[in-house]
Amino acid sequence: MLVRVMTWNICTGRNWKKIVQLIEAKRAEIIGLQEVDNSFRESTEGVDVCKNIGRALGYYCAYCPSIEIADKTKTRQYGNCIVSRFPILKSQKHFLSPEIPWNQKSFETEPRTLLETRIKIGKTIVRFMTTHLAYSHKFQTSQIKLRQIRTVLNLIESNKQYPSILCGDFNSLPESQEIKEIEKHLINVGKNSMNWTTYRNVSQANLEGTQGKIDYIFLSPEIKHKDLEIPETHLSDHLPVLVAVDL
Repeated sequence: MLVRVMTWNICTGRNWKKIVQLIEAKRAEIIGLQEVDNSFRESTEGVDVCKNIGRALGYYCAYCPSIEIADKTKTRQYGNCIVSRFPILKSQKHFLSPEIPWNQKSFETEPRTLLETRIKIGKTIVRFMTTHLAYSHKFQTSQIKLRQIRTVLNLIESNKQYPSILCGDFNSLPESQEIKEIEKHLINVGKNSMNWTTYRNVSQANLEGTQGKIDYIFLSPEIKHKDLEIPETHLSDHLPVLVAVDL
């Protein structure tokens, strides 16, 4: 059974209605989203972006805030989201580097999480995970990201009962140590494709003169895939990555 899987850093999701339209147009069925806002920034007008996208698609959804700030009237959240045409049986949040204190002036120490779900597709159950690793100058390897990668890989190795799909914004280039470590365990979809996934004209990376491939989908070795696509869109500073997997 072919299932269309997508990962996308949606830059808060302020364009969530048009994001839904693109997901529908590309017939994506399981989507890992990063930088998903729930009343966190004024640009999203106080909406729960994950729930709105799920409802608009008629999909199941799970949310995993990496940052939560409580004020007088509500808790503002910012993190990762999974929406799925297929039932989500279980979801769990994992902090990737909780021992690192958050300096709010630094993107490198911003709290990061991995959202793990179990999704039932026909008679098959899949572990579908999405994450957003720490930012580093020009996407260079950092000790923080290496710690986070070790945590992610330990989670994957701890349970091989189900095939795994790992996706997200890794803030790491293809030749980086972080990506090489993941490739020891999982198949890097589009490994030989050097198509960039960030927009030079609007991404933060442009401030440092860097544009690169930092968004990935990784699969358990037994999962076959085809039809890798990186659709063109200006709805975020990242491009979505889409692939068909055989389950």
